[in-house]
Amino acid sequence: LTGYPEQVEPMLQTAENLIYSQEPSVETKLMQGAIATARAYRTNMQGETTLAARFARQALEYLQDTDLVSRSLRTVAISLFGDASSTNGDLVDAQQAYLEAKQICQAAGDIHLVIVVNSNLANILIELGSLHQAAEIYAETLQMATRPDGGQPVITGRVYAELSQVNYEWNCLETASQQIHQSMALCQKWGNVDQQATGYVLLAQLEHAQHRPAAVQEAIQYAERLANEHQLL
Repeated sequence: LTGYPEQVEPMLQTAENLIYSQEPSVETKLMQGAIATARAYRTNMQGETTLAARFARQALEYLQDTDLVSRSLRTVAISLFGDASSTNGDLVDAQQAYLEAKQICQAAGDIHLVIVVNSNLANILIELGSLHQAAEIYAETLQMATRPDGGQPVITGRVYAELSQVNYEWNCLETASQQIHQSMALCQKWGNVDQQATGYVLLAQLEHAQHRPAAVQEAIQYAERLANEHQLL
């Protein structure tokens, strides 16, 4: 997430070697499932969707529905399978995977994962042309994630970015601009440079729609700088 993907696999291999030195147990299966889930995430981020789907299935073989940690990791693995299916154009499979993941994380009371899965599900609805349904899910997610003091977890930065795209499609440019700035402020706190770079690209689109060429150029330069500094795809 912070822009050093080349460091992921060596860490996973070190962990895997340590696990292999242990006697098989419920705990070692959980750790193997966690490693397979991490590999599914990494390969999906790199666009290797077939490999990501394979790692996600492998993770599900290790992760039993026995405790909160296993359920949370199962949710991530199922969601990643949905991500891979979505990228491959299998939208129905992706939607089904996200609905299954949502059911698990809601039952587990994992708000963070509900936010992620809702975001994924809304993205599928956008691909299917159901923008109003997607907007409703984004709005419900933001309401659910907002604490009594008005604060929100940084993961909602992603939700604001995606809701901004919906408003851009509806030509509600001022609302879209406010949402993308909210997104980028949260993503900076999070340290997620990939989402920040995406935010600058979306901001450039908004500035272009409002005929501000200097602002477009500035946003693109920020996106390129982040992409070059952190080897983003």
